Amino acid sequence: MIVWLWDAPGESSSARGVSDNQATAQEDAESLLISGQATSAVVQAARLIDDPHATEARYARFGSRWEGTRTRNGNLHWREQATQPSA
Repeated sequence: MIVWLWDAPGESSSARGVSDNQATAQEDAESLLISGQATSAVVQAARLIDDPHATEARYARFGSRWEGTRTRNGNLHWREQATQPSA
C-alpha cells in the first residue's frame, strides 16, 4: 500500500498527515501554508513496512520529495527534490 505523508512545521506548532494521493497531500499542507500556520511543507510517497517483529506498523518514505514554500508575494511554490541513493 502506497500513501503520501506530509509535514508542515511552523514557528509555534507543527502538523502532519497521511493522504491517499499526492494532490490531496499537497492541498492539505497548502492550507497550513496559506493560513500562516506553517512556514514550509514536505510531501513524499511512503509504503507500509510489514515487519512481523515490529511492535507497530511504520512507513518508509521513497521517491522524490516535494518541498512547498510560500513566496514573498504570497504564492505557493512546490519544488521537487530527488532523494539521495542509499549508501
